[in-house]
Amino acid sequence: MGLHPGGYRSPPYLTEESLLAEDVAYSNALWECRGRDQYLNAIGSARRRQKRMLPRVQYDVLQVSRLSAAELRIRWSISWVPPSLERLVSLGEALPWITVKYVDILDRLEQESRFTWSAFARFLARAVFRGEVRIPLAVILGSTSMQMSGETGDDSSVKVCRIVETWEIVALVRSLRLKNRRAARDTAEFMDTYQPPWMSFPDWEELVSAKVDLSDVPGANPLDVEGIDEGTVDSISDFLFLLTVAVLIVGGAAAYVVYVRIMQEQGQF
Repeated sequence: MGLHPGGYRSPPYLTEESLLAEDVAYSNALWECRGRDQYLNAIGSARRRQKRMLPRVQYDVLQVSRLSAAELRIRWSISWVPPSLERLVSLGEALPWITVKYVDILDRLEQESRFTWSAFARFLARAVFRGEVRIPLAVILGSTSMQMSGETGDDSSVKVCRIVETWEIVALVRSLRLKNRRAARDTAEFMDTYQPPWMSFPDWEELVSAKVDLSDVPGANPLDVEGIDEGTVDSISDFLFLLTVAVLIVGGAAAYVVYVRIMQEQGQF
């Protein structure tokens, strides 16, 4: 899987009406529906919300397997830049001496994460001295199983009659093994794009809490710092962003001054 957000390739959704049975059944971790029109309406809404709510969203098809003559499984990923980090990405792209490097946290989903000033200091030091800003990309892994009906050998009569969509992180949530607060926030952002058009927001919130409860994941806020309440989280996030801007600009300016002096000493400037 390439970590390079910004594309909109290979969406893992079947939206070709001619391939769907009229009474196609669809289900995911949160809800299910039956009927081609209702399915297309819901999936169309999810794709539009993903494009609008998930910055630089990208889809990748990782594997396609034939489980039987009448069933396919597609393994896929969806990735995006977390909204809280979008300003930092734009800043890194605007500064010519900074390289934005995307990483994922898929190997740390069961490890409790907590903001520390020492980690933030290392982040700034890497940016200033190495010219590298590391951005933890939001990544959800999933799979879609499609069952088909129709006459074998007659492609024109084959229709997809059942679609089951699975999100791998849900198993960690339900078994209380998900500990990474960043991944929990990514999961919540992803699930919010799946609110079906026929469901009100209060009903949607109640459904999500009942089906995929993230309340047991340590650290419900972007910053899990002892002694800081919810009301100050946004202000601190803004402060950290401004501090990062100041350090990157001052660090870059200092590096340029050193570069000019070296060039002058060598008679090249």
